[in-house]
Amino acid sequence: MANSLKQWHNDPSVSDIEYTRMAWSGAMRVSEAFDQIDDNEQLATEFRDSVESGTDVTGQIPIGTKSCP
Repeated sequence: MANSLKQWHNDPSVSDIEYTRMAWSGAMRVSEAFDQIDDNEQLATEFRDSVESGTDVTGQIPIGTKSCP
């Protein structure tokens, strides 16, 4: 999923880890696999999701602002 996001977005300024964080969405974040990720990485993933979904209040700009054709 992360590789697909990276190819679609095609922005070399975005690090691979951000695409990996964006790939964890919805029910995937309540899975056993997500539970096995380091707590700090879980927080970073949840933060990235809040930025991308527009619920972040820190003023971060979403990475996923590219429109679909």
